[in-house]
This record gives sequence, C-alpha cells and structure tokens, in this order.
Amino acid sequence: MYMYIPEIIGSNYFVNTSNGTKVKYLNLDNAATTPTFRPLLDKLREYLETYGSVHRGSGQKSQISTAIYEEAIPIIMDFLNVTTDEYALIPMHNSTSLINKLTRMLQLTNEDTIYLSEFEHSSNDLPWRKEAQIIRIPIDKAEQLNTGYLEDMLRKNTGNGRKLVVVTGASNVTGTITPIHSIAKMAHTHGATIVIDAAQLVAHREIKLRGNRSGEEIDFIVFSGHKMYAPFGGAVIVGRKDILEKMTPDDVGGGNIDFVLPDSYDLSKDFNKRMTAGSPNALGLVSLALSCVFIKKHIGFQDIFNHEQDILNRAKSQFSSLAGIQTYCDLDYDSNKKCSILTFNLEGIHPGIVAARLGHEYGIGVRQGTICQFLYVAKLLELSTEQVRAARQAVLSDKMDSMYGIVRASFGLDNKPEDVDSLTEALSEIIKTSDKSKNYILDEHGEFWPLDKPRIKVKGFYKI
Repeated sequence: MYMYIPEIIGSNYFVNTSNGTKVKYLNLDNAATTPTFRPLLDKLREYLETYGSVHRGSGQKSQISTAIYEEAIPIIMDFLNVTTDEYALIPMHNSTSLINKLTRMLQLTNEDTIYLSEFEHSSNDLPWRKEAQIIRIPIDKAEQLNTGYLEDMLRKNTGNGRKLVVVTGASNVTGTITPIHSIAKMAHTHGATIVIDAAQLVAHREIKLRGNRSGEEIDFIVFSGHKMYAPFGGAVIVGRKDILEKMTPDDVGGGNIDFVLPDSYDLSKDFNKRMTAGSPNALGLVSLALSCVFIKKHIGFQDIFNHEQDILNRAKSQFSSLAGIQTYCDLDYDSNKKCSILTFNLEGIHPGIVAARLGHEYGIGVRQGTICQFLYVAKLLELSTEQVRAARQAVLSDKMDSMYGIVRASFGLDNKPEDVDSLTEALSEIIKTSDKSKNYILDEHGEFWPLDKPRIKVKGFYKI
C-alpha cells in the first residue's frame, strides 16, 4: 500500500555498532519524540527570514511574524475539526507545563474530585494530586479503561465540589486507545468536565473535539508538537471557549496586561494575549501548525491507520513465533484498539540490557524502564507491593540495576512493516546470546553501557 510520506530528516542516519560495523539507524522510539519532515523544516527556514517579535513591534518583520503566528491558531483548530468561535488555545513549550498550568488555573480545592485512569503518564497524574481528591479508574479484563467503574463512581459522587475526568487518549506504555467521546458523554451526563491528554494520540488518530453527538464534546485537550513530527518545543491546550475565557491567568508579566499602576494592573481584554505572558515560542507554535497541515492534508489519518495495522499485523505473526518473549497489552494487534506500540520483556534479561544491546549491537533505538508510569508498569509485571517498595529503596540507594521495567518499541511514519522483522531478528539473537549481558555495566547515568566502549561525545558541534 502506498502512503505519501514527505522526506523525514534523519531517516538515513548511520551509526557505529559495538562489533565494528556501521548500520542504518532504526528509530523505534517515536512515542517519545518523532523526527520532522523536510518540507516542514524548509517552511520554518522561510519563516526565519522574516522572524521578529510577536505582538511587540511596528516593523515589517514583526508584523509578518505576528501574522504567521496568529494564523497558526485556526490551523490547529481545523486539525481538531473545530473553530475559534467554539474553542480557544493556550500555547506553551510542552504538555507537562500546560497540564500544570491548567491545574493552577482551575484553582482546585479538596472538595473537587479528579477521576484518573491507572495508565496515566506521570505528567497527567502528579499535577492533579496537589489539592483535589483522586479516584483511580482501573482497566477491565479486556485491558481497556473500566468505564462501568467510572460511571459508578461518578454517580455516587453527590458532593458540592467539581468533578473532572482526566484520561489519556492513548497509553504511552501499551498504545491502548481510550474511547474519549463515550467517556465525555458519560462525564457530562454526571456533571463532570473532561480533560484529555492527547500527547500520544494526536499523531496516530484523527481527533474531532465535538464528537459525533450532543454531549460528546471534549472540554480540554492537551498535546505537544514533539510527538507529532514538529520540533522546537510547541504545545497547546485547546479548550471550550466559554470555560477558558472565565479563567484567570496564572502567569502575569509583559505581553498579557493592558496597563500597570504602582499597586495594580489590568489584564488584557484579548484572550490570546491575556493567557500568554512573555514572548511566545513562535517557532514552536508555527512548527506545530505546519505539522497539522502535513498530517491531515498530505498524509491522512486513514492511511496512517492502515500503515499502523500493517505494522501490527507483522508484529502479531513475528512475535508469536519468538520464544522467550513476554508481551503486554497486545489487544489483538488491532489498530482500532491500539497505536503501533509494542511493549515486551525477554525472559531472564534485564530490560535495560535488552535496550542497550539493541542500540549498541544493532543500531535500534527503543525505550526501556517504567516509561513515566511506575505504578502501571508494576501492575503489568504483576509485582507485589513489597516488590515495588524494594525497587523504590534500591533506586533511592542508587542501585538502578534492581529497578523493574519493560522495553517499548514505538513505530512512526518513517517505519515499515519490515522494521518489525529487523527488531525480531535482533531480539532472537539477544535471547540466544544472553551470556553477552555480562559485557554491559551500569554507568553513572543509570544506563547499561558496553564495558569496552567509551561514552559518546560530540566534539566540535558548537564551532561556528
């Protein structure tokens, strides 16, 4: 099946392996950070020709830069299938900062209740713990969010505080896709607001903030550019305008005030200015908007869905024949249920060793560890409370080799189904040569590293 994919920067990068060969790097860490498109970078270079202060200058470069920046907002709205009449946008540099910002602007109290799934990224978990009561929504036997439990908890809550259902659009550990619109309908039926962390979902599936029926609309959504092929640290909260416009900004300073007196100040009446203090990250927001255009108009989510299904089909056939592998949350390798993320462990081999060997011996980049989900990964591994406490004590004592974890291979637009073959072949060899684990040592950074290989150093990069 042909799918148009613009040239992806770094797709032909070669690395040296520990056995002395040079191989083409295989990036299977797209769930953490994606590379970017060559046409997108070309447009950003064009933008830099007229780059100037945004909302702060009368010169032509400033005016052009401001116009391009402001045009990014309706483009991002269109990507989410809504308009600026219905929703408003707050930009920042990453999703973590925006979720923290949202919790501050909501001014939560101990009377409010937050309903969090048990597979939330730490960035969509820890910020909500500050004041409000937390109710954890477990997964069901089908490895999906237990919506029956959620509805029961919402129904039983008859207190005076606010209720917020806060869930991920797709798990960064297993790729499990959450039915966000049916959950939104449920939340609204019981008087709750819904917040979606879409950082993992946004590059994989089309998002329609309004849903398809009344009550299915998403109140707030947060996502970052660095997981959707856009560099330079752009991220946004997009939320219902009628809610956001009533909120008081948590940051003040240059750019979001109209007047200052010795003992008071007046916030800007313009929403986009009022919510963003200081000079905005113009490159980040423009980059994110350009990526929205490329993904939606030049690639298409149906093709992305089909592409990921081809990868998952290959994984289903390849992983099933690999002895010694334990996989987590396979969900029938169905793109309707999960993104193209594969999580696993190899029997008897530390996940850190597996990741290190894939990287150093085969040039395959993956992620390993708890992947910002300590409790959920512990549950997937069926660890007892005592085992988790022992791991914590080991980590706090700098004994990182006693830490539990999994290995994650995540596929993006620069990957092909054949990349699953390369991964499987490497894993098969690692299983057969498990004795090579002794060739790796835990370094001061908590990473396993070949005994006879010095740390990578890049010299001369800053010589201009």
